[in-house]
Amino acid sequence: MIVTGNPGDGKTHLIERLRPALEKVGALVLTDANELTDDYILSEWQKCNSSGRAMVLAINEWPLFVLRRHPRATDFRPLKEALRQVQHAISYNFEPVQGPEGLVRVIDLSLRNVLARTIVFDVIERLTNDRFYVGLSPADPAVMNRNIMRHPQVRERIAMLLEEVARRGHHATMRQLVGFIAFLITGGVNNDTRLATQKSYTYHYAQLAFEGGSGPLFDAIRASFDPAAVTHPRRDIDLWRGTTVAEDWIDGRPPPSIQRLPFDDRIVEYKALKRRFFFEHHDGQSLVTLMPGDERSFDKLVHDGGAGSATVVRDLLLAINRFYQPDCPDTDRERLVLWQSHRFDVKAPSTFLALHEVRHGRFDIRPPKLASWVDEWLPQEQRIIRAFALTAMDEHGDAIAHLLVDRALYLTLVEARWGLGRTSWSRSATRRVTRFVDKVHNSMSLGKTDVVDVRIRNVEKEIEDRFEIQRHPAARYRL
Repeated sequence: MIVTGNPGDGKTHLIERLRPALEKVGALVLTDANELTDDYILSEWQKCNSSGRAMVLAINEWPLFVLRRHPRATDFRPLKEALRQVQHAISYNFEPVQGPEGLVRVIDLSLRNVLARTIVFDVIERLTNDRFYVGLSPADPAVMNRNIMRHPQVRERIAMLLEEVARRGHHATMRQLVGFIAFLITGGVNNDTRLATQKSYTYHYAQLAFEGGSGPLFDAIRASFDPAAVTHPRRDIDLWRGTTVAEDWIDGRPPPSIQRLPFDDRIVEYKALKRRFFFEHHDGQSLVTLMPGDERSFDKLVHDGGAGSATVVRDLLLAINRFYQPDCPDTDRERLVLWQSHRFDVKAPSTFLALHEVRHGRFDIRPPKLASWVDEWLPQEQRIIRAFALTAMDEHGDAIAHLLVDRALYLTLVEARWGLGRTSWSRSATRRVTRFVDKVHNSMSLGKTDVVDVRIRNVEKEIEDRFEIQRHPAARYRL
């Protein structure tokens, strides 16, 4: 068995917990490939394979792929199978991926969503255990944070916040999640520092969730959802005036009016209060529903799979067409124009050429499918769909190209559909779209027609022209 993933996914912790049971049945357990040479790993693996002994190896994904370069890896089928299981764990084809060959099984922990509600609850329960707070002053903000984070509603809202982050594509490791919850409690400082600021919001958990923390998960949270940046049509004025109802707060004490504070303090205090509102007011979760409509459209699309795919396909085709031609008519949603370019360097090309168009009926929307070996170990509640595929098919219905549409690309395509031009596109989005169009184009043939219609367009100067090429009997331009 190969346990792989990203650094911090919890491979070593998982295997160390199971080590006694694994060794009891005679398995060879290698918990940290970083401390072992490639030669040693492959040597022990081959010995186990020859003798029929079970082996469990914890190894990060990149070092696993590096193993195939070693001379010992030549024609070693178990390693090739392990790599295949990593590469084909998720597919976007209708037919299932071929099942495992032999006895090798890969558990790729990078597929696990550690921001799932059940895991978040378990981490909060573990870090708020009584044994960690013995001897601390009741006035310590860490104790107050710990007490309120044990409230069911606050735990739910923390989980809701992290679900938003996961839906936006961030893959958090177990190490990051534990660090985040610990920071919400302690602020990363000692009790003397916290006690010195106990009358302010500085080390209040609702403030620490959005300010002061550093690292990928904190950055992802700030980029995904901050209650202080979401306007509520009804509650904002009550918070400003201090007229909220006591029963709506979990402690039964409505906060005082913000407008009575000194002018320079109002904005800072209101941001802190709005964040507390999200966690501790019964209506705080409504802030999540006030996120932009395009965000919710993507969530619905990945949740519903191919439902309504005909409309979605047309919208995406129009968006891709408008990437090349921002002013193209709405009727261009019925086909994809296969614009091509010739690149002499890494700069984005300014001139494109189109010979073909593909009707919308040759495209569909496909949700991801997990391979059978992933289904065996990944619990349903720890799965998350972060993308779908816009798939192009040949005349037989076989897939010829997939454009993986995640949240970032979907929002970019929505902007393009509204006519916002190429200047707002990231390099990643541009590269993915042009590669998709290239793959579709390469699958097309000119057929036996003697005359080909050609469109040529300069996207910088918004100049376009059309002409014909006569292929037979004598090749020439027909301007």
